Amino acid sequence: MTRTITLQEKAVRKTLHDSFEPHIDMSDLEGQHREEQLKSARTSRALAALSAAANAGITITEACRAVVDESGDEGIDAFAISRIKREVYLIQAKTGNGSPSPTEVQKFLAGIELFLNCDWESLGPKMRRWQEDFEEMLSDEFKVIAIFTSLGDTPPNQTARRKVERFVQKTNHNGEILDFRFENLRDNFKHRTAGNPDTEIKATLRVEQWLSLGNYQSEIVAIVNGDQLAQLAIEYGDRLFDKNIRTTLGTSSTNEIIFNSIKNTPKEFWYFNNGITIVAASIASDKVQPQPGTEKFEITNISVVNGAQTVGALAQAKNNGMPLDEVFVTVRVVSTKHRESDFEQKVTRFTNTQNRIGGQEFVALDPRHQIWKEALLVEGIEYLYKSGSNSDEKTSNSLSFRLDDATRALACLTGVEEAALVKRNIGAFYNDLEKGPYKKIFCDERTAEEIGNAIRFWFTFSSIYSDLSKKRTNTHHTIARNANFFCCSMLMRIYQDTGHTFNDFSSDPSTWISENTDLIDRLIEHCIDYFDNTESVGQPAAFFKRNDVRDLRREIISRER
Repeated sequence: MTRTITLQEKAVRKTLHDSFEPHIDMSDLEGQHREEQLKSARTSRALAALSAAANAGITITEACRAVVDESGDEGIDAFAISRIKREVYLIQAKTGNGSPSPTEVQKFLAGIELFLNCDWESLGPKMRRWQEDFEEMLSDEFKVIAIFTSLGDTPPNQTARRKVERFVQKTNHNGEILDFRFENLRDNFKHRTAGNPDTEIKATLRVEQWLSLGNYQSEIVAIVNGDQLAQLAIEYGDRLFDKNIRTTLGTSSTNEIIFNSIKNTPKEFWYFNNGITIVAASIASDKVQPQPGTEKFEITNISVVNGAQTVGALAQAKNNGMPLDEVFVTVRVVSTKHRESDFEQKVTRFTNTQNRIGGQEFVALDPRHQIWKEALLVEGIEYLYKSGSNSDEKTSNSLSFRLDDATRALACLTGVEEAALVKRNIGAFYNDLEKGPYKKIFCDERTAEEIGNAIRFWFTFSSIYSDLSKKRTNTHHTIARNANFFCCSMLMRIYQDTGHTFNDFSSDPSTWISENTDLIDRLIEHCIDYFDNTESVGQPAAFFKRNDVRDLRREIISRER
């Protein structure tokens, strides 16, 4: 008996057929299946791409490239990345009209677990191509959103829901890194226009004040309420941003600084923020001659080319329920109309390379770093603490390191809590140079000898540790990889407990580390054993970013004694 297809389902299937299926790669299945099977697989992949486009705010072409459905995909049909939301999407798609079965859900959950454990050998080749990108995101505070999307209108049964609830609870034991969603026919009906390249990004900007160098249709500089910008980011996602700067949207330290400014000092935000630059196809007004003061402008084909971090932080604040009525931003809108074809590209490049100053740059104002630099240079060690500084090729320095290297090494030297913080967010050390973690690791008592030895320790340790961790497989490799800062901090403590000091520069810790490779290997095994026995329900990436790792520290000290 032929089932009746609702008008909503017809509309969704038409969108899949017309807009998505022509871009779906089917080369891995061609010649192996009948046309009817190929047609079904193509539609299923198109549905996964539709969900990717809608949730991540990417184009149809990008979404279709994100399809990883293949033999051995372990239930993951597509992935997508939203850097503005700091989310990674794993998608399973079913085009049937029934509810997701417990078996289908369980297979998807198993694939998600393989992904979270970085068990790439068990995933398909298409997923493995993105291994490096995924591992970077999992260690950089990205949240994983798992989506089971279908064309059914019946919710999953209680058994399927319980499986999901138990899995999410287990995964988030050490910190919230996973969310799970079911999408049905109604959701996909709403998704139909997602990623449509013919859909222009348009907005009506209500400005409080504005001015122009000449003609408002060419450019305006305006003060805009932050809520409008947040809504644009939420509605359009990464499509709102120029492709050339999408890879810069993951700077968590900058996001945190801006977000905290919105949260703590909303009225002062305009004074503290540099504003954003938008390139648009046109700027229009419903008035022949708009007047100074409050006004509305119609902006078409919007592309944020500078200030992506600001827009992202505003969207994050709005998603968290923060009021933005007192937050204002300076917005510069420039029209490409009647300009050279490469004008937008030039604006993007120059606005992202000029006057870029963040918390790390202000470290250069701390005079102690210059003192440490000069002292270390006598020993042939070059400390490049200023952003943009390069090694002097005319000198024969035996070692060169940067501010981030010093921050990581000194955080591990200070303690396991600081080691967890530097793994979680190194930018937190540069947020406030007068107090907090920065003053703890770059304290007044810190000597150049300690910095130099900590760097030599960190570099030698990291090289040996990397080789040792690669000997582990699957989950144990994931544990070892995430325990690197913790193990370095523990090894530094053992080094000092056995009578060594970081204040004697003539005593190079590198030799001691090389002679104690077995000790490093034991530290890795201690972490693996502890995690397997005590924290097996959680994820290593979340566990080793926690400040509360003292129990593990005490157990290792007890074992080594």
